[in-house]
Amino acid sequence: MNSALTFDFAPLVPWPLLLLLASVWGASYLFIKVAVDGGFEPGPLMCSRAAIGAAPDRGLHLDVHPGGDVPLGSERPDRG
Repeated sequence: MNSALTFDFAPLVPWPLLLLLASVWGASYLFIKVAVDGGFEPGPLMCSRAAIGAAPDRGLHLDVHPGGDVPLGSERPDRG
């Protein structure tokens, strides 16, 4: 058997995922530039991005603690 004809494809597997990650990551910066060039002020744009990013986290928090915040060190109230 000729070892020059064998090739291991395992190192190539992460490349499509890396390219997908890079395109999604870069697209957000492209849209920031488009928005600022389109007339949005940078300050309100960043505040709105932070609010949009925090919204799922707040929703998760409300789902985990439906009665509001539970102080650290206290027991969680029963849900039922």
